[in-house]
Amino acid sequence: RMPAATGYASFAFATRQAAAPALAETARTGAAEEAYVVDPSTIAAAAEQGRGLRKAIGAIRTVAASAGGAVAAARALAGLARGGRTIAPPGSFTLHCVAAGSSDAAVKADLRTIRKAARRFGGLPIPASLPRMARADPFPGLDAVLGPDGSRWAALNAKLAHSQGAALVEAHRALMARHTAAMTAHGVSVTYLLSALGNHSFSFEAVFHWRDHWLPIHADRVDPARLRSLREPEASPAARAVVAELRSATVSLFRDFGAASNQIGRTYPYLEALDERPAALMRALKAQLDPEGLMNPGVLGL
Repeated sequence: RMPAATGYASFAFATRQAAAPALAETARTGAAEEAYVVDPSTIAAAAEQGRGLRKAIGAIRTVAASAGGAVAAARALAGLARGGRTIAPPGSFTLHCVAAGSSDAAVKADLRTIRKAARRFGGLPIPASLPRMARADPFPGLDAVLGPDGSRWAALNAKLAHSQGAALVEAHRALMARHTAAMTAHGVSVTYLLSALGNHSFSFEAVFHWRDHWLPIHADRVDPARLRSLREPEASPAARAVVAELRSATVSLFRDFGAASNQIGRTYPYLEALDERPAALMRALKAQLDPEGLMNPGVLGL
């Protein structure tokens, strides 16, 4: 069932180095049902993507409909209005949280705990427009598989302990710095989504963006009206090659940290990352269940 009461809180941080440990600390408290950090470029793209009267009205309707009751809807819309047109201060890394519980009192107590954790790392409270809208419409369709300018993107993710989160964020930033020249030359950029999976797991997602021709799935899944508003970029094999190199280096970094992923199989190493005894067990299972090697040959390294 949906929780009886829900509350929202958002905070701005000047640096990623402050936002990442604030996310981990917030998650450790167990007070947030959802907690995630969004970087400045993603916020700017979201603002650009959401412009237009029809989309604004759609967001308002969705928030009102999800609030539950006239009084709750009025309160939700008032909170949305306080946020205005600006989601966050320019250039800031923002932490967004959702608290949920069996009563308003329980949620208010959780929000106090969340605010205390964010303040510890210099978090500045801002209107909680983004988590409110995301909660109201968690699965908004696939139009976002193309950027506001028609660009493509590809993501990689890793799951690890909260104590390792800040170190992985910094290590990946340093890795990208070594590729700055190639990225600049071919118009490749990277954004980040950091999120908490309960109070035990820190999720790191690096998203690579570049301009390139679309794949068939883009034309098949993006709303036709949105496609007509965009111009397909020219093919860019050079940018694609840079992205492939960055993805390979990122996967190697994840392995160095011993990070897990929920996307093992084709992109992330599996069999190579196992100790010999569990690897032998997997080979034996493969031989027993698929002796002719017909099922997804090569996937998982088998």
